[in-house]
Amino acid sequence: MAPLNVIALVSGGKDSFFSLLHCLAHQHRVVALANLHPAGPEPGGHAGVDDDDGGDETDLNSFMYQTVGHQVIPLYAGATGLPLFRRAIAGGALQQARDYDCSAAAQHQQEESGTGAGDETESMVPLLRTVMAAHPEANAVCAGAILSTYQRTRVESVAVRLGLVPLAFLWKFPVLPSRSSSGDDDEDDGAQLLRDMGSAGLEARVVKVASGGLDESFLWEDVAGRRGVARLTRAMAMFSAESGGGGGGDPLRPDGAVLGEGGEFETLVVNGPRCLFKRRIVVDDVARRLVREGGGAAWLSINGARLEEHEQEKGKDDEGGAAWDPTALAGSIRLLDDDFAAILASPLALDKAGDLEDQRTAHQEPSAGWRYSCDGDDALTRVDSCLEQWTVLAAAHPAPGAAVRSVGEETRDIVAQIRAWLSKRSLTPSNIVSAVVVLRRMADFPTINGEYGALFTAPNPPSRVTISCGDRLLPAGCNISVSLTVHSAPRFPVDGGRDGLHVQSRSYWAPANIGPYSQAITMPLDGIFPPQAITAADSDEEGDEDAPHLSRLSPSSSSSARLVFIAGQIPLIPATMELPQCDVPGTESGMFAMQAVLSLQHLWRVGVEMSVQWWSSAVLYIPRTSGGDASSMTPQTKSVVASAAWTRAHKPPDGEDDDDEDDGPDIWDRKYNPAYRGYSQGKTKKQGRRLPDWGVVDHQPDHVGAGQQTSRPRGRDGQAPPFFLAEVEELPRGSGAEWHAQVGLSGLAAASVATRSWSSPDAGSAAPWVAHQTLVVCPGGGGGGGGGVFAHTVVSVGAPPGQGGKMSAETVSSVLDAALQRAPCTASGLRGMAAAAGDRRPYLMYLDGDLVGEVSASDEYGAVVPCSSLWDRHGERLAVVALYRETWAPRGTALGAR
Repeated sequence: MAPLNVIALVSGGKDSFFSLLHCLAHQHRVVALANLHPAGPEPGGHAGVDDDDGGDETDLNSFMYQTVGHQVIPLYAGATGLPLFRRAIAGGALQQARDYDCSAAAQHQQEESGTGAGDETESMVPLLRTVMAAHPEANAVCAGAILSTYQRTRVESVAVRLGLVPLAFLWKFPVLPSRSSSGDDDEDDGAQLLRDMGSAGLEARVVKVASGGLDESFLWEDVAGRRGVARLTRAMAMFSAESGGGGGGDPLRPDGAVLGEGGEFETLVVNGPRCLFKRRIVVDDVARRLVREGGGAAWLSINGARLEEHEQEKGKDDEGGAAWDPTALAGSIRLLDDDFAAILASPLALDKAGDLEDQRTAHQEPSAGWRYSCDGDDALTRVDSCLEQWTVLAAAHPAPGAAVRSVGEETRDIVAQIRAWLSKRSLTPSNIVSAVVVLRRMADFPTINGEYGALFTAPNPPSRVTISCGDRLLPAGCNISVSLTVHSAPRFPVDGGRDGLHVQSRSYWAPANIGPYSQAITMPLDGIFPPQAITAADSDEEGDEDAPHLSRLSPSSSSSARLVFIAGQIPLIPATMELPQCDVPGTESGMFAMQAVLSLQHLWRVGVEMSVQWWSSAVLYIPRTSGGDASSMTPQTKSVVASAAWTRAHKPPDGEDDDDEDDGPDIWDRKYNPAYRGYSQGKTKKQGRRLPDWGVVDHQPDHVGAGQQTSRPRGRDGQAPPFFLAEVEELPRGSGAEWHAQVGLSGLAAASVATRSWSSPDAGSAAPWVAHQTLVVCPGGGGGGGGGVFAHTVVSVGAPPGQGGKMSAETVSSVLDAALQRAPCTASGLRGMAAAAGDRRPYLMYLDGDLVGEVSASDEYGAVVPCSSLWDRHGERLAVVALYRETWAPRGTALGAR
């Protein structure tokens, strides 16, 4: 990894300085400090600060910048030996949305042209430009965001516009696996980051408290010292108990409070390790004046400060003295979580063919474990979804003899087509929620990124998967194919509940995006149903014989159930954005296992951040294997290894339902008995969000009529969602694995998801096939929302019997229709789901180019991904994998029915 030349944004607080130390730990060079201060005369003098006029009795309370203690900032130049650049904050928080839109900020700036004021975020632009002019080698900027998307997205917006690499090494730090955490691995009080700061020798004094259980006695406490950490954790525990917080639950909330992420307190760094602080800052007692704001908030006005040389400090813990090595920080965060380290350490490949055969038999056994109970026949009717699939190719290839267009020209052509289609439908680029980009050559990736990215100027561009299919890409002469998932409602970007996760900073959490895409885009599940698809449960009179009765499967609330579209995840080390070296010595299998598990962990971390509870299905892309290398792992072997990792990641935790045993005081004592008041959060169990959340999968036995088959769904018995492997030509950055989960589901009620599978008969099929379906009940609700059943179906078609020629497009279509028509319907309400299969087209289809003839993207087949080979979870070769995303509403839905 080439070292970066970093501009360190510093507020004076602990987080910005600890982030700076992590830059040093990764061998980056910090070229300058940069700070924004309140407007007015800049306090200055490098020998000391004296601001005795008494006029500074207010704190800006900026959403973005810490301003308490700003009088001390000029001393950091002398304390660190680094040049310091400062600029006054202009404007205010005009944009108070979580995600920052720089185009909207510019519009505000123009509207305010009479005063020159705009959004305060833009104050960073001239500040950083000044630093870059003085230090043209600068190519990165670091900041101290931990949990604040508000702060992170604003720094990222400015950094990317200026061509700087954003660094946020503390991002999501509380949920990362620390090597230095002590005590029970299952417990944490949320203060490990503070202890790490203390171990590094950072001295951070509290200069502001804002209630949250902290009173004035905490002012000037060292939050990185042992006493300060103990006081903070006790105070937060008592405040949580008194306010009914109680502990447990989402660990981000109590952890964030202990770190001051909710504004509970602010700090001023006055000393640190010798590798950074050449001298220390001293603020005498008489130089600190208490200012009370009311409402429990109080802060210190610093009226005098000075620099002193380091000397041996008696009575102070020798934490992080002269010998402290900053590179130790780089290894303070383990690369893999415990669960994924265990997956990597386990024997991933199944060696015995008998094991594969046993699993395959169980896997293909038809199942109808879910029941949508309804009176009457054919109660469900397929309705047009508001999600559409657009496949865009460059215009027809030039005639023979004409000049061949560049990839950039092809991409501009595609972008122009997308703009025209959107405009014709009164849509915007924010109506696009995800994209699959297929290239002929991965070398064209940077060129395409630039042209494609010009389409998206608003926050949270669509999630994206990018692969290369080499010369298998169709039609001939086409170098790029773009498949888009588009919401067809014009108002969707404004009031359709669209949200996203767009992390552009390097951190230890998950890779920053390497192009114009978001890690994830999410939207309400009921938002994909047409407005007319109001469920009979909402609209029919009570007692209507045709009204569906969701007697057992719990419906997901229309206000909470969501679809999540996640970008493809490749195995980059987040902090360095480089591929890992093999941690498992020996063979290529160790390297592949490492890359497959690391990229799977990235998928999990993004999924957990988006509150995903269940996946519909997933594919692992791998680059084409050279047939001439006998030592290479075959795609078949890789499919079995990856399938084992996928399955083990879905293993239900041991003792999941055994939550009642506890060696400590009971819940009543913890909450109400003063003797145990400090117990509730002295340590909180690291529960967090669970993925998968087995509680959302229906696992009750079917109650069906006499003589009918009774079975259980696969989920609760340990059956992971469908998985397959696609061998393509190349992957981004030369990686050996890329995970792509088709749909994530979040906001689900208990037992609201059902899974079922069925397979081809023993005889009479042109090719063997297996179908897997994920079903979610969505009853709809207010605001004209839709309702019914969301179904995601994966049909895997095996290699045709015999040694004949390739399967034709007609055969593929016939086999897929047969698979859909044979869907089991043990509950009468599902009978409509097996009817009229002929007009049901997949939104995405994968083809093995050696087994299937030419099939191009079309109205009949949707988007097509041509592959070198396809493999199922058992190492069996596949000819086709077709993905269907459908919405079903009760019979009688007026419009949109098909």
